Amino acid sequence: MAWVDHRDSETVGKARVTALEAMVEVIADLAANIHKTNVLTDREEEEERERRDRERLIHENEQLMRDLKEAQRRTGDAAMRRD
Repeated sequence: MAWVDHRDSETVGKARVTALEAMVEVIADLAANIHKTNVLTDREEEEERERRDRERLIHENEQLMRDLKEAQRRTGDAAMRRD
């Protein structure tokens, strides 16, 4: 059986603990960054939906304005025929 210096074993153990602590820290940072990315992605998706809704409403309003002008024109034509 080989003789093992207990101090070397303790040093190796401390180094492993330090390495594991560093890994835990990195994993925590990674998890936080993933969460932030997900929040930003959700926000961007919501902004995109709102942008599409605004564009749809603008288009609908433009169509309604054309419909209104057409109705006004027809009303004017009908009034002129009665006179």
